[in-house]
Amino acid sequence: MTALVPDPVPLGPPPGEPRAVAALAGRLDRAGVLLGELGEQVTADAGAVPSWTGRDADAATARLLRAGALVREAADGLVRAGARVALHAELLEDARGRLARQRAAQEEDFAAAAARLGGVVDVSGADTTGALEELQVMEAARRRVAAAIREEVAEDAAATAAVLAGCGAVAVGAGRAGDGAAVLRHLADVLPGWREVLLAQRARELAAALLADGDAVAQERAARELLPDAGDPAVAAAVLIGLGPAGFRDVLRRLGEGSLSSGSALARVMAGVLGAPVPLADAAGVARVREGRLVDPDDHHTLDSDLVALGMGVVLAAGRGNPAAGPPPTTVREWGRQIVARERALGAERIVDHVRTGPAESPGDPLEEVLVRLAATGDPAPAAALLRAVPTWSLLLERTWDDDGAAFAALVERAAAEPGDVAVRAGLRALAVGLGDDGDPAGWTVDRGTAAGIAPALAEAVVARPDVLTGPLLRDAGSGGDDRTLLRGLGYLGADPAAAAVLDRAVAETAVGLRRAGPGDPAVAVIAGYTAVREYGQRLGYALDEFAAQDRAVHLQQITELLKAAASSVTPVRVAIASLAVARDLDGTWDAGRDDGQHFPVGEALRATGGAAGAAESYAQVAAVLGTPTAPVSPGTDWIGLALELVPGGDRLQDVAQQVYEQLNELWTEYGEDADGG
Repeated sequence: MTALVPDPVPLGPPPGEPRAVAALAGRLDRAGVLLGELGEQVTADAGAVPSWTGRDADAATARLLRAGALVREAADGLVRAGARVALHAELLEDARGRLARQRAAQEEDFAAAAARLGGVVDVSGADTTGALEELQVMEAARRRVAAAIREEVAEDAAATAAVLAGCGAVAVGAGRAGDGAAVLRHLADVLPGWREVLLAQRARELAAALLADGDAVAQERAARELLPDAGDPAVAAAVLIGLGPAGFRDVLRRLGEGSLSSGSALARVMAGVLGAPVPLADAAGVARVREGRLVDPDDHHTLDSDLVALGMGVVLAAGRGNPAAGPPPTTVREWGRQIVARERALGAERIVDHVRTGPAESPGDPLEEVLVRLAATGDPAPAAALLRAVPTWSLLLERTWDDDGAAFAALVERAAAEPGDVAVRAGLRALAVGLGDDGDPAGWTVDRGTAAGIAPALAEAVVARPDVLTGPLLRDAGSGGDDRTLLRGLGYLGADPAAAAVLDRAVAETAVGLRRAGPGDPAVAVIAGYTAVREYGQRLGYALDEFAAQDRAVHLQQITELLKAAASSVTPVRVAIASLAVARDLDGTWDAGRDDGQHFPVGEALRATGGAAGAAESYAQVAAVLGTPTAPVSPGTDWIGLALELVPGGDRLQDVAQQVYEQLNELWTEYGEDADGG
């Protein structure tokens, strides 16, 4: 071609192979037909499952009908997609034909122009024949035609893509190319059963991430993504079984370390999976994780068990206020037993105090969380089961509570709704375990503040079971043993004003139902015996106050003696300490309190029974069983000892005085023996 002839306008075919697109259309249509037949088979007989009835059958039928509807919808989409793709294949074929004809005409025109020009190049650039001008005009026309053909194909391709997107909505939803997560979420929502499979997979991935003990930030992020579905049965089973007993214990330990609070995603996920119902097939595996022993009471070498217990509290706190979150009540009860056993092994030290080394953001008291949870549950049986044993009561009464015993009182109230009196009797006995016959609390461990917090609730529980109150008073006025401890517990309970009001009213009402004419009236025995119980409780309260004062005095005296020993070589300081000890009751003495409590002598029993026969005897029998609390008496001030401290050389005088005392005592002993002999 000469330099005067222009380059040909490109007239290549548009994108796409018509035969391949047509083949795709055929496959789409055949797939749609086959899928439609499958949908008809799935929903045959209205989805009924042969030889299957009941709720499971109804659920299966609903799933089949839903699956059949989705299959038919997908089949219709495939058929529509095939038809639209076939139209696009026809358009592609037509566009290719038109462009091919344009190329043929182009070749003819260029050949004719070349012939007219004769293949000679005019160096002046003048076209004396007009051939180039005609060729340029025809090429411009062909350029416009080719552009229109390609635009038509592109517009049809876009329209076909839109139709395909609409046809595929049943499968991909609002997902876009490359957005696999959105597509999977849509499929999980629309396909029966697939959501459970997808969620279980994600749950297993979280369990694996937690077992890997890797990046805590990544684990928390994974937990946050799973949190909305933590209550799903499939998720719960997959997480717990995936963790296994050892892995679950390790998660609790990490939560107990304090880096993740009860508001963390991991804590809330654990609360959610523990509270979720699980499929029957997974129940045994979940139970092995949830119900196993997680806290070793005899772990004296590490803090692992204590951290696990704190983690239990974190999980329970994460589920507060949400009945669907957190372990079932039976699991909470078992956790409570394990925590109680651990604190008993620690000598009644609270786990939260045993471990806590940081500020208040550390995990709270796990046992308090247990009590809060059990008190809030609808079933009173787990609460009553936790309180069945006297040792458990003793531990709960011995320790202090951050809420001043409010959760403990609520637990007692909840347990009282359970039929039976085992828990109530255990509570009364725990109030008196360790009390000597004279009221000496040497073996008594009850925290009086804690006891005051639960006293009204325990009193209400007692009066709901009249036999707990009247039985020991009618069984030979208390035969001793368990009855003695129970009656002493009633006496201590009756010393609380709020509890006493409840018990007094109950005794009066019960006596009315017991009353019968003649000797041996049980109402008289109950009223008189209860009066003796009230007297014991009042005197016990005073004795306990004085024993507490004695303990303080002995403790202060020990400190004083240590200070005097440290200053033994500095006489003025020693003298000052001795003087201060006497002046400030730091010498083992104390100012006795006044016994301002109410008095319930036998005369009160006679008055309450109208002087009925047998009242005094019943009162005396119960009083003999209970014993008489005797308050300790402060020793007198050791003025001689103080004088010896003040006098120079007093220790020497003290030695002489001691020797004189021993000699006189020996003479007196000999004199006494001679007198006895004759």
